[in-house]
Amino acid sequence: MKIVVLCGGLSPEREVSLASGKMVAEALAHRGHEVALVDLSDDVPVGIPFGAEFVPKPRHELSGREIGDGIIELCRRSDAVFPALHGGVGEDGRLRAALDLFGIRCAGAEFLSCAIAMDKQLSKTLMRVAGVTVPRGTALSKGDPIKRSDVKFPCVIKPNCGGSSVGVAFADNESELAIALETAFDVTDKVVIEEKLIGRELTVGIVNGRALPAVEIKPKVGFYDYKNKYTPGATEEICPAPLTDAEASRLCRSAIAAASAVGTTALCRVDFILSGGIFYCLEINALPGMTETSLLPLAAKTAGMDFPQLCEEILKTAF
Repeated sequence: MKIVVLCGGLSPEREVSLASGKMVAEALAHRGHEVALVDLSDDVPVGIPFGAEFVPKPRHELSGREIGDGIIELCRRSDAVFPALHGGVGEDGRLRAALDLFGIRCAGAEFLSCAIAMDKQLSKTLMRVAGVTVPRGTALSKGDPIKRSDVKFPCVIKPNCGGSSVGVAFADNESELAIALETAFDVTDKVVIEEKLIGRELTVGIVNGRALPAVEIKPKVGFYDYKNKYTPGATEEICPAPLTDAEASRLCRSAIAAASAVGTTALCRVDFILSGGIFYCLEINALPGMTETSLLPLAAKTAGMDFPQLCEEILKTAF
């Protein structure tokens, strides 16, 4: 089949996406597909051949458009699109909605589910209704006053939309909270403030409705931030996670319930923290990383699925 792998874009997670795209394109080519790997925010010449060499431009050389000229036309020439994008228009459902308008098949969750997953406040509201335990917290828009009764220290401050732990900060008191909010509101208009939970970090990947083995995440220094996620050797990742059978089963059910509530059972990764014997769902990633340090490929490998097979399985969701 002719497959377009979209990567890059203009989000803060651009570099991670470029790495994911390269690996996905190589894997799908290995499986016998004709692949065009392109930068979502770059302009593509009319008639670009599948299999052409891809050399990403520096961000400052891009036009600044979320979707470059010729991208939709190239996708219309394909049998399906594989989005290897993280953050921004690539992950928040807007790209998927645009492709749907042109009748272009696209792997992964549907556009509305992607939009909900990207919105931490909305997704947790739906998960809570579905019976999934989530941390206590509140959302705050830029310019809104803080209700002190809604904030319990220590707490964690996160952009309401975004991934890869970009912009995450912790606060133990009001002065640290004020600094964290000032920094956050320089880059986002809405944040969530949640209780800081101490415990074991775990994640469960879901592909085509199937939950993969859980991974335990143990950063060697600090928390699981952008640096620890993408620096080889910075984090110990244990798969399958050392859980009892009962715990593993409970975690799997919680992950499926969370993904079902948001509508991302086609593809996602669900992040948890195990604290006080309770699995708290932290967030859902509708387009998990596909780099050499990413967790979804690790879980798939533990389940007996190599990287090209994983990419093929994700590609099936387009059909």
